[in-house]
Amino acid sequence: MKRIAERPKEKQVVRQEKPSPEEEAFMFKGGSIAGEAKADENMVRITVRLPPRLLRKVDTLIESILTQPSRSLWILQAVAEKVERDTQGRTDAS
Repeated sequence: MKRIAERPKEKQVVRQEKPSPEEEAFMFKGGSIAGEAKADENMVRITVRLPPRLLRKVDTLIESILTQPSRSLWILQAVAEKVERDTQGRTDAS
């Protein structure tokens, strides 16, 4: 004899008391990503224009990294490496 599937039980909704205005303000205030606030204090925001082909290459490189950094972080690290190399080259020549 075939058994007819039982109708799923309805989920019970648990009503909680309404949060206080202070609690609501806290919940909807939002926040920042861990460590972002300190980093922004010491950073200057700039706009960089890149050719689409170069940007696709950057994104492909980022995707190949196990702990994928943000595009912004990757570019920051690349600039820092370039500055370090160029600075080292000038120091060695002196």
